Amino acid sequence: MVMIMKTSTILLLVAISRTTAKPSDYWDDTTDAVISQRDDIYALRTVKAAGDKDPEQWPTSIECKAQKVNFAGGTTESIQTSVPSFTPETDLTEFCGDESDGQQHMWFTENKCSKASVDMTYIDQTGKNVRTAKKGELIDFKCDSLFCPPPKVPDCYNDPSFCATDEWCMLNQQEMWAQASGIGGGTPSGPWGFGFCSKFFNSSEWTTDSVDDYYRFVQQTIPDITQAAAIDVYKSAKERCNSTDGSSDGVNVVASLRPFYGKGSRGRCVKYRQEGQSCVPQSVETNTMKSELPKMESGKQFKRPLLCDPTKGLHCTGSDFDVLPSTCVQERPLDICYYGPWWDSSICPRTETKVSGGMDYEWTYKTVRNFLLLFHTDTVLPAHCDYWDRSTPTGEAAYNARVDSYAIVAALWPTHLGGEFASPGLPSFDHFEEEFILPNVSRKNCEKGSHNTDKNACETHILAILGMNTMRPNHIWSLIHFMMHNQPESMNKNRIAASRQLAVHLSTNFWCSNCRTYFTVGVLETFGLPPNSNNPEDHAKYWNFGHNIAGEHVASTRGDDPWQYQDGEELVADMQNPYYVSYERSKKQWTYNATEKE
Repeated sequence: MVMIMKTSTILLLVAISRTTAKPSDYWDDTTDAVISQRDDIYALRTVKAAGDKDPEQWPTSIECKAQKVNFAGGTTESIQTSVPSFTPETDLTEFCGDESDGQQHMWFTENKCSKASVDMTYIDQTGKNVRTAKKGELIDFKCDSLFCPPPKVPDCYNDPSFCATDEWCMLNQQEMWAQASGIGGGTPSGPWGFGFCSKFFNSSEWTTDSVDDYYRFVQQTIPDITQAAAIDVYKSAKERCNSTDGSSDGVNVVASLRPFYGKGSRGRCVKYRQEGQSCVPQSVETNTMKSELPKMESGKQFKRPLLCDPTKGLHCTGSDFDVLPSTCVQERPLDICYYGPWWDSSICPRTETKVSGGMDYEWTYKTVRNFLLLFHTDTVLPAHCDYWDRSTPTGEAAYNARVDSYAIVAALWPTHLGGEFASPGLPSFDHFEEEFILPNVSRKNCEKGSHNTDKNACETHILAILGMNTMRPNHIWSLIHFMMHNQPESMNKNRIAASRQLAVHLSTNFWCSNCRTYFTVGVLETFGLPPNSNNPEDHAKYWNFGHNIAGEHVASTRGDDPWQYQDGEELVADMQNPYYVSYERSKKQWTYNATEKE
């Protein structure tokens, strides 16, 4: 996010940010000191400026543990080194990531970069440099999307004129929640979404219509900025935000509070399927009605743009025509966690682990620690003291989620693998609580410590680390597959129950709201809970199948929310990642083999 906003302007949108779906929004209520610590850790890690010291070192040193008694004061062992100050001449190709291996199609998201979707002038992530970029160029600006600002997604339900002759309007309908459905048919989020526009143009720090006021405000952060540069930044932002034409993120500057409304129906222009491509049959009834948008044969709405082109006389063969079944997709390679604009996949358990199959004890332990943090972070993030305060209903709910997470892992723990999995085995719940530090810190001291601006402060470091670890779903799925592929030959009733409870737990407590919905609707409501079977292979197959379904539409596959970018959409097709893993490949990857990796 551009670092020119004041905390006072953020408070206006607490209720709205909580309805958004993108992970960066979940940091909105976190203190500036914690966010600064997080950004510094990311920067140090990416440019490897920390030397031999790991900038993500879990702060459980004697010094940090001792400080938890007096969490709000004192000094600690230096955790970080100074963060480099990037200049406008910095080579963004080098800064944003590494594209050399060819496997990471979204490589530039490693350091929270995007590509410019329009010619733009902006202030980069340091908050100190004014940059310009042409459409398609890399920008040092995070937008929770491959392109920033996210390209407009016109709502063809409200205005059918948007669709071209080779397109149709795919309808999406849902229960309408007041103030929760987005603006203009999309998911408002990120610095160019509704949150950014509202913060920028409803700021108490300057008059919306006064460029001069804005120029004086920016000078507080960038003293040597020219008035011409400030005007360019202002105009670039205003051009994007001053829009109500059905775009997914645009809002009207003058009446930016007006679009707080529920939206139960939206439409998106998508391409017809052509001869030889996979399809889903259309309802015969809607096929003959000129005013109705297409529905599937069952009467349900199309989940994906799989409608044959009627203008070319094409007809879908249907599910009973089994000589042309299914769809060919690229299989996902082994041992890789794909970068993407929503999540941090730069630390990949299968890459880091020392064993050739599954995970070693160290990485199983680390993924368990992250698994215990599962909670709907669109309510509260572990980087905020609310999460740890059991005297509040939210804090107690977060604690109960950790208890439930631990019980699931304990029931599925693979003691039979021997070695460290048998002894010392799974540490106690209290051990993890002690390592989190904050459960034993008073709310008063937590709040005071969370505002500590010292770059070496333990308190902001642990809050930042805890928040950052909830941005790593690959750790959750790694643990799930590892446990499911390494159950005893016959699962007892506790293990069976734990597999089924796990599905409900993800549906209720997975970190992102969109992800919970996709898993609930796409997996649980469609295929039900894991089987009530003592055969471990049945459970491993269920979880591999469920992950494939979930993976088809996640941001690390698509490049943003699936409504923003369709699978194979021309603009992003060469950057999208494969998601499908066959059961045989999953079994090979996750079955424990203690032999050291080559």
